[in-house]
Amino acid sequence: MKVSDDLVKALKALAGGGEPMGPRRAPTWNRIVSIATKVLVTQGFQGASMEEIAAAAEVSRATLYNYAPSKEQLLLSALAQETLSHLDRLAPGLDETRPAKDRLFEMVKSGLMLSEYLPLMTRLLLHEPQRLEELARQPAMLSVMSQFPGADKGAYARSLLVEAFPSSFDDDERSEIVAVIRALGRMGATLADPSARFGEPLEALATQLALTFVAGLQQRADEWATP
Repeated sequence: MKVSDDLVKALKALAGGGEPMGPRRAPTWNRIVSIATKVLVTQGFQGASMEEIAAAAEVSRATLYNYAPSKEQLLLSALAQETLSHLDRLAPGLDETRPAKDRLFEMVKSGLMLSEYLPLMTRLLLHEPQRLEELARQPAMLSVMSQFPGADKGAYARSLLVEAFPSSFDDDERSEIVAVIRALGRMGATLADPSARFGEPLEALATQLALTFVAGLQQRADEWATP
């Protein structure tokens, strides 16, 4: 699965706090980020405090601030590390060597599985979307997004539709389809709760929904082509 080396490099830089970590500091930093992710998923950005994170990571406040000068920096690093940890599962939807229909399927499936792949991102989407919008304007995040083919999900979905179904939909129809893809991604943030999926395994449900979605597009495209 081909993922841009520049994307991996940008994510690693952000996950590392923007500075190279020596062999002595890296284990402590990795533990801090791992614990901070769990606290942030549970408490949210507003609810979590640096003091709580320091206590959970079993480091002093001074040590924590030495590694992460702000809670916002810690959140950025946690989001980057979360993405790196699941990049192999997100990669199929970004691999330009795969057919556009396959990438479209993978894009929809990964959006539906957001709560499993990216729980911290899911928490922010559901409860603190304004925080995500603010983070997206940070230079460090902009650097990552510039390397991420699917960073602008709407534009990426539209490009896949054009490639997969080059003469099947007009601009208005593509806009409608992109809106559905966005809605499915938003729905994915709610599927962490088993009751929201009626007890069905998340991956099986996401796979079936994504297959049905792409098959529906193909059916519409075939109808469009029929005189």
